Amino acid sequence: MRRFVLFFIILFTGCATIMTDKMQMIVVNSRPKDAKVTLFNEENRIVYEGETPCNIKLRKDDLADSRLTIEKKGYRMQEIYLGAKYEKWVWGNCCILILPVAVDFIAGRAKRAEIEEVYLILVPK
Repeated sequence: MRRFVLFFIILFTGCATIMTDKMQMIVVNSRPKDAKVTLFNEENRIVYEGETPCNIKLRKDDLADSRLTIEKKGYRMQEIYLGAKYEKWVWGNCCILILPVAVDFIAGRAKRAEIEEVYLILVPK
């Protein structure tokens, strides 16, 4: 019975799902402050709006492959692609089976934003 339970746990859980948090924080700052921040997810939907300085804490799958815009009246709009990278735990799943990798992707814990801190000096128009 113990072997069956152990086999079940290995088969139906992903390392990244167990070992990592589903949330990620991005720190955004600008000079001058009080610039409008808009974060678009991979599907180009707005998932966050605020002003600098701000700490954006969202689900990893909303931050991975997302786009951040910072704008302020009298300054040029800046746009940053946050990129994506796979959690190191996902690669551990490849050694076990493919199913745990799928679990990590379904749980939204396989990828994270590559950039975790943004500091921009806005350029006047």
